[in-house]
Amino acid sequence: MAHRRRRRPLVGRRAVRGGRRAPPLARSRSRPQIQRTRRDPARPSARDRRGLRGYPSSKLCRPARQRSGLGPRFQLDSGRFDRAAQHRAPRRPNPSGGEASARSFRAGIRRLSRQDLAVDPAALLGQGGANSLRGVVLDGPHLGVAGRAALTGAKILIATFGSLGDLHPFVALAHALAREGFAPVIATSAAYSDYILAEGLAFAPIRPDADDLMARLGMEMGEIARRMAEDDKFLFDTLIFPHLRESFDDLQEASAGAVAIVSHSLAFSARLVAEARGLPLATVLLSPMMLYSAYDPPLGSRVPLRRAPVGSVEIAYNRFVLWSLSHAIALWAEPLRRLRRELGLKPRYGLDLLLGVKSSDAVIGLFSPALAPPQPDHGSRTLIAGHTFHDRYLGGAALPPNLEAFLDQGAPPIVFTLGSFVARARRDFYRDCVTAARRLGRRAALLAHEDDVPALLSQQRQDVCVAPYAPHSAVFPRASAVVHHGGVGTTGQALRAGRPQLVAPFLGDQFDNAERVKRLGVARVLDGKTATPDAMVRALEGLDEAHEIRAAQLSERIRREDGAAVAALRIAALVAQNELRRKEAATL
Repeated sequence: MAHRRRRRPLVGRRAVRGGRRAPPLARSRSRPQIQRTRRDPARPSARDRRGLRGYPSSKLCRPARQRSGLGPRFQLDSGRFDRAAQHRAPRRPNPSGGEASARSFRAGIRRLSRQDLAVDPAALLGQGGANSLRGVVLDGPHLGVAGRAALTGAKILIATFGSLGDLHPFVALAHALAREGFAPVIATSAAYSDYILAEGLAFAPIRPDADDLMARLGMEMGEIARRMAEDDKFLFDTLIFPHLRESFDDLQEASAGAVAIVSHSLAFSARLVAEARGLPLATVLLSPMMLYSAYDPPLGSRVPLRRAPVGSVEIAYNRFVLWSLSHAIALWAEPLRRLRRELGLKPRYGLDLLLGVKSSDAVIGLFSPALAPPQPDHGSRTLIAGHTFHDRYLGGAALPPNLEAFLDQGAPPIVFTLGSFVARARRDFYRDCVTAARRLGRRAALLAHEDDVPALLSQQRQDVCVAPYAPHSAVFPRASAVVHHGGVGTTGQALRAGRPQLVAPFLGDQFDNAERVKRLGVARVLDGKTATPDAMVRALEGLDEAHEIRAAQLSERIRREDGAAVAALRIAALVAQNELRRKEAATL
């Protein structure tokens, strides 16, 4: 059967007329006309609605713009979608005050809250940047004469907990707040009262005191340090949680008349007092690992995290692991949850229960953005302000005479220090340091705890100097290398001095800090609890010229930082914003 050729249709593109192809005009007339209607711009499209719907707590399916911390792409403004809301320039201030002045104030607050300001704090502090912003925050007409008078000399309570490394940054912050016209009060252990009063600052004691702790536990401070290095839960279960109620009572009394509270991340009772009194709260983080970022996770820990995550899958994995870890750690905090219930406060969960990063009005990182650059999941309230460099103790900044003479006599030595607390965790560490330095044929300066100095004097020769506490800012620039425990304050001073480092961490955030300076190319890392003289020799020999060059380059950036000044402006903005809200509420 012969195949029949199918005839072409007489309509459509292949339509013919008189055996010939139809002209273009004739073909176009045969096509049906489609009526197209434009979408009402006031009605969001499906894609727009996607950015406003609720998402699971994992936040894995949020649009990239939301994950980056920039907020929703579209904002509701008078019932319509405002596509330019995120990019609209702030209006100029109106000298006559009123609503335009309030808008200028809020623009200043947003500018101060932006994370990228701390990438180069000199951009904020130099060329009148801080002065202009201070004028917006504290001197703007939106507050009025009464509002400005109320903020002048206003009391701000600063609560901290821990060793000198936990106290120095808050002393620097208190001085910066005093320069802004506030009246800061530092609340901490009574053991530091002489130090704080010598700085010319107000002091309020809070429990527990170090002497009371040693008496209750029947332990010397060295044994407490060793237990903290061996057991992660010892700090919470033994040193903090049993004393929550008495710390709360002391801070409740000390906060009378305060306009804001600034809290160390471990000063749990301070956050409870702020919630109970309805005061603005600024939580200060002293180490980068406290941010618990999935993009830049804690380093040097036993938790199986992707250290340098690439792609959404690895970031999602880190986010899940950190979420699980935070809730596991929060299981230890039953005493904290119980006290919150007794006070009638709102329940908190996970990291927010322990660190208050979500419930705080501001989260301030007093460390360099070089250690932890701003990440998409830090949150809009987080500001990485930069390092603080206060290390003066009991009003003096001079070096001990024997150390000054030693530094002047010969080649730059290797400086060994374990700070004020960790030195008690391993008594033989400094002896091993002397052995390693002599094998290398190098001079050594030991900055030891005052309790360890008598035992170390037998090691002192022409090539070794033993001294008690000395300001790191005066010693580190005169060293050939710095060997330290990885405390964030000591790390910042070593970075500022521009010297290569050997970091020997013992506990807590020190492992994370050590890995971060190693990542910067200025240090090598050694486990402080197991380090031997041979291991120290090999590690110190590995500090080559590349480490010296990189350390010198990085120090130029670190020297420009003034974390205390940036943090003080952020807290001033928080106080002024709360004052504006109070005035607006009073007029309703």
